[in-house]
Amino acid sequence: MGKRTTIMADPELLLEARSFAKDQGTTFTALVHDALREYLENHSRPRELPDWVGAFSSGESWGVEEQNRQLVEGLDPIEGWSPNRADLAADARVDRSEARTG
Repeated sequence: MGKRTTIMADPELLLEARSFAKDQGTTFTALVHDALREYLENHSRPRELPDWVGAFSSGESWGVEEQNRQLVEGLDPIEGWSPNRADLAADARVDRSEARTG
C-alpha cells in the first residue's frame, strides 16, 4: 500500500486525468503512479561515479592473496619486511667492483 499525499494541480488537468483513467479502465491513483514512475525513468540522469574514481588504477588486478604473498616473500626472520635483498646485494657488488676499478 502506498503513502497518501496531497498535490496542487490545475483543476482542468485533474478532470482530464480522471476521465482518461476511467476510459483506460484504471484508477486515478494508478494513473498518477504510472505517470510518476514513467517520468522519473525517462528524466533521471544516470548515476555517474565521481571523476576521481579509478584515477589511480593500473589496470591490473592485485588481489589480497597476491599482496600477502609478496609481503611474506619480503619478510626477513630478524628484521621483518625489507626490500628485495638479492637486488640490494647485487647492487652492492657492482658498486664495490666499480670502486676497485675506478
